Amino acid sequence: CMADNNPLAWPQITHLPEYFNSLLDAHILYREDPESQNLRVRLPITKEELYEALFETSWFSNVKYDGTNVAIGHDKLLYGRRKVITGNSYQKTDISFLKLFDIAKVANQMLGSHVDKIERFFVYGELMINQLFDYADKDMFKKWLGFGIRIEAQSEDHAVILREHLQAQNFRVCKGYDHGSYSPVSLTIILNDELRQIFESNSIPVAETLFKDGNLFKLVTQCKDWMRDGNGEGLVCVSDTFHKKWKIGSEVQPQVFDKLHETITRISEFSDLDPRIQEMAKAFFEVHESKSIMGKTPQKKGNKKAKKPNSTTIFAPEVLQAAIDSALTKYDSIDTYFSSNKKAEITSLIIKEVQDDLIASVDEPQKPVASKVIVGAVNKFVGTNFGKWKAAQKE
Repeated sequence: CMADNNPLAWPQITHLPEYFNSLLDAHILYREDPESQNLRVRLPITKEELYEALFETSWFSNVKYDGTNVAIGHDKLLYGRRKVITGNSYQKTDISFLKLFDIAKVANQMLGSHVDKIERFFVYGELMINQLFDYADKDMFKKWLGFGIRIEAQSEDHAVILREHLQAQNFRVCKGYDHGSYSPVSLTIILNDELRQIFESNSIPVAETLFKDGNLFKLVTQCKDWMRDGNGEGLVCVSDTFHKKWKIGSEVQPQVFDKLHETITRISEFSDLDPRIQEMAKAFFEVHESKSIMGKTPQKKGNKKAKKPNSTTIFAPEVLQAAIDSALTKYDSIDTYFSSNKKAEITSLIIKEVQDDLIASVDEPQKPVASKVIVGAVNKFVGTNFGKWKAAQKE
């Protein structure tokens, strides 16, 4: 039987440079029209509100690993990003050791007498399925590193009680989002010192924290060199009630940087603003433009001229491939589906993931064509891999 869906998936998070741009944009809007209801991204904010967000709110940043998302439930089941995991291997990696962690104990420790208010309690971690960056040197390959917790409460009232209980103990609790839509009964708890202590006291390996308890300006400027050198996939940046991702320049980047150039040009017209804002922007651009990995710039292979995407190309090939690669991390390995005679199923799952990922950025009239392009690319990718898999079976 094919695995059931994960009922408490880890929420999608948006990019830190987009958040920075949206704050500046909202302040420009305030100077143009303080009463504006024009939701470009957010409502207008005053200079004081802008400064509070950039210079007064406390942030953490944790290393974002390039592996795959695996949760352990208090029900002792294991969950991939989208599906329940059955069996002792996932993405060709042994996961039997994950069943040894006592998640019910973690729930009791964090929630005390409130534990009867939960429906589900999942500890999420990154299963290190790839040998990238310094993972081998740090002996992380094939390990699992905890980075957060998802809780589903039995009711909205219970969710409020749980949130207050956890925040009183200094856990960083984010609003509940499930598959992009707001869920009033779910909570997400992100790694900070308090959660690290809980994980360590339960022998749960834990992700590395790079920066802690300073404002966003300090986070961006102090982590800039690590990011520019490409010392990992990026950072998960944790505020008091939400979190963002910041990816190194060689990773697929958000579309925001052209807009950010314009926004910064506008912002620099206001002579009364704190110069640290320009310094943050400079750091974001420096990271965006660097293609270094572990301090080295990768050599271009061969001298093939890169095809320029022509005007009829909706997605650059590398963007499509990155979206397919990302979709593949949300399920078990593609070979597992082939050997269970489920080629059609994994094909349609990947198509849906890639469409959800990319279609939103396409202009309305082009969406049907974009959708066909994705179907074609995924079919070709799966077909090629199926061919290789079949050939390997005959060896």
